[in-house]
Amino acid sequence: MRAFAFIGAVVASLAASEPAAARFGDGFASADLAAYLDNPAKNGTLALVRADGMRGKRALRLKDKAQATFKMVPVDEDTKYTLTLRARFDGGEALEDNPRFDTFVTDGSKPPMLPHREIEFYDASRKRVRGRGSFASAMPLRAWQSYRDTFYPPMRAAFAKLIIRTPRAGLTCYVDDVKLEKTPDEGAINCNPVQGRYGLYDYSGWRRPASGGKIVRLDDGKIVFDTKYGTGGMTFPLSRGGTYALSAKRTGNGYNSVVIVHFLNGGLKKVGEVALRGSGPRYFLLPDGVKRGAFLVYSNLLEEVRLNRIGDEKKINEVRAK
Repeated sequence: MRAFAFIGAVVASLAASEPAAARFGDGFASADLAAYLDNPAKNGTLALVRADGMRGKRALRLKDKAQATFKMVPVDEDTKYTLTLRARFDGGEALEDNPRFDTFVTDGSKPPMLPHREIEFYDASRKRVRGRGSFASAMPLRAWQSYRDTFYPPMRAAFAKLIIRTPRAGLTCYVDDVKLEKTPDEGAINCNPVQGRYGLYDYSGWRRPASGGKIVRLDDGKIVFDTKYGTGGMTFPLSRGGTYALSAKRTGNGYNSVVIVHFLNGGLKKVGEVALRGSGPRYFLLPDGVKRGAFLVYSNLLEEVRLNRIGDEKKINEVRAK
């Protein structure tokens, strides 16, 4: 099944107006850059080539200071998506050379010395969504590496555009197996509830960590998110009234160890919160007027965090009765 077959099920009318987008996710089966990109360069900075280690028909090569702008595709703000791609690069310094480069895999990282990817969001009029209308992170590994981003589009987003850049001369980046798909059920409303499921470089659902925060491997091999003091999450849809359960697998690691869900209105202003200081579950009724939620976590070695709706308002009385 092609990666963008889901578009027909999600927003069929929009997909019908974007026929070129259907090729996005086919392993670059076409040799024509214009089938995938809005900016098929004529000067050799962008090309579809055969590359050792690729999995598709071709790989996209970005050479020197280059930008590949993929065709815009329709999205729905209440649907969870996952972008996956593989990439490698030659030239310059890499994470294999400098372990400190692992900080560049978090949201917002567009370093001037590394290839990076970015997703921009647009409203129904195809104007950039204001505020946090994009997210970005670098691809710092020289060897082939799978990169993954699970996300909800921001409020009022109707379209998304993938952009890949090599920001300076001397870099050659190869990109393979690009897919954007509706995310399978993760057992939680929030993105990426199990922090180590996809390794050390997947910060899906989180903004840039607090100072010193990072995903780490413990001595027993378990992968956890060391959140440090005050790491915040990206927003997710949270508008259906009823009873919710907040739970976490975590170990306190410093002062004021807590997991908080902030409730946000349609203007993304905070209108309430719920805090979890144990493992949970913590049950609560969603207040009126809430449109989105977001996590704020202090001083945790976080293994899992889940938010789920478990029923209507009567459900919480049943839970309390037990």
